[in-house]
Amino acid sequence: MINKILFGLAIWKSLDYSNPDLISLHLFSWDVTAKVSNKITLRIDCPLWTTRTRQSFIKEFSATSIKAQKSYNNKNKKLNWVFFIGNQDVNDVNLFHINNRKLISIVYAQI
Repeated sequence: MINKILFGLAIWKSLDYSNPDLISLHLFSWDVTAKVSNKITLRIDCPLWTTRTRQSFIKEFSATSIKAQKSYNNKNKKLNWVFFIGNQDVNDVNLFHINNRKLISIVYAQI
């Protein structure tokens, strides 16, 4: 796997945490050189996370998503961004893996 530092615009309601050991979310990421966006998937492997850490992440993501939806409806430019250091999947260039909570940040901001 190849390590990458990336950020992307979180897709609303893309958070899937039905599996207790895995959190998945979808992002739009831009290739500035090609001037195109790609839909990427971030798989967060969290079997070693405490229940509190997992719930805190889900709550933080959900709260910023709600803010971003309200902001969008009010013509505000603040959105829900996710920054992370992850491993790119060897078989799928649009799939990234992460397992350390310290390597992911959720930011509600205008960029």
